[in-house]
Amino acid sequence: MTDNEIAIKRFLEKQGWTVYHNGWPDFLCFRQIKNGRFQLVCIEAKNYSDKLRKEQQQVHQILIRYGMPVLVVRPPDLKQKIQDISGRAFLCARDLKQLQDHIHHLSSENATLVREIEDMKRLLEQSSVMTEEVYRNLKTTPIIDDQDRAAAAVERLVDPGDNKGD
Repeated sequence: MTDNEIAIKRFLEKQGWTVYHNGWPDFLCFRQIKNGRFQLVCIEAKNYSDKLRKEQQQVHQILIRYGMPVLVVRPPDLKQKIQDISGRAFLCARDLKQLQDHIHHLSSENATLVREIEDMKRLLEQSSVMTEEVYRNLKTTPIIDDQDRAAAAVERLVDPGDNKGD
């Protein structure tokens, strides 16, 4: 690295950035496809027995994590790998932003639904407790089997001031 590159790397690291200078793929390839969209792919060229260095593996993992396709191409694979990527539809940044917004919206809706479900569970629990209490009260309330006494009890409920027959 040049002195300028070292100074920039140190400054960025002091600002909290993780900086990779080595390990980048050999080629950044892009082409326009339909509707103003682009295909974008990184290609790492390796000979028959070459292996990826640790820095290359780390950079490739970061690129893939953020949606960038990375291919390691060796001489016998070249035609097949290039044909494979030719048919792929890659997302552009606009599509990724829309997907991120949609995921955020769905996460927000999910959080709302989870809160509503928890509220319903609490209401169901309260309703269950109230039902048990009503059931206990019914079990302890005497049943009136005499029709005249039942009618008198109903009359007292309707007109508590009139106590005929007592």
